[in-house]
Amino acid sequence: DTEFYKIIAETFCKWKRLNIKPKFEPSLGGGNTISTVYENIQNKKKRLCLCIVDSDKLSPNSSLGSTARNIKQKDDNTSVTTLLYILPVREIENLIPLSILSELMSKNGDRENPFKQLEKIEESSVKEIRNFLDIKEGTRLKKIVNEPSSVKDFWKDKLDKLPNYSNDIDEWCYENWSCCDPDPKKKSCKCKISLGFGQKILENTITYLNTQSSFTIPSMVEESLHSEWKNIGQLMLNWGFADSPIRV
Repeated sequence: DTEFYKIIAETFCKWKRLNIKPKFEPSLGGGNTISTVYENIQNKKKRLCLCIVDSDKLSPNSSLGSTARNIKQKDDNTSVTTLLYILPVREIENLIPLSILSELMSKNGDRENPFKQLEKIEESSVKEIRNFLDIKEGTRLKKIVNEPSSVKDFWKDKLDKLPNYSNDIDEWCYENWSCCDPDPKKKSCKCKISLGFGQKILENTITYLNTQSSFTIPSMVEESLHSEWKNIGQLMLNWGFADSPIRV
């Protein structure tokens, strides 16, 4: 994740025409361990630390996922040496530009391409649902219909406004806003809100971006992602504005 956030920070500096490269030292952490790592750094008060975590939210008003919820509960928001930032989107993968996803999927040929569905959403009047898709594994209707009303109402409203989307969802499921599969644990659900790009999509994105010039990356980011890229870029600059460490 840190490598991608560094790219966002450098892109932000290019947008602002700043000849600055923020400096960071990654701290190991992920999933359930990140709250422990962050809490230890915060309690020791010896290092500056910016912690950015996925929200794992399924809609704007849904509850945070367990990782974000745990670290938020432990966070001392009065600390001047640490800062917790929870992404307003579902996961870091939701911040990957469309042009990059298109490039990575270009070798799929005529096979079912997750980019085509994402492009359809981006061109619609309800493009904000892209922020809450599961980019890695894909989003199926059966996952949504079993969630609280704050999630279901959001998706029902948006899908109703997405042109021709009922073609990808079973008619009974669409009309009843329920799953007709008697066993919700099965993976046979055919109601596809979006397809997944795979577990390695972030890794593949970073590999691709590392082959690109830092001067060309800013133009790859579509307008709908600018706001969050700028938010993260500003945070990274605020907390990483430093010289390289002196080795002794």
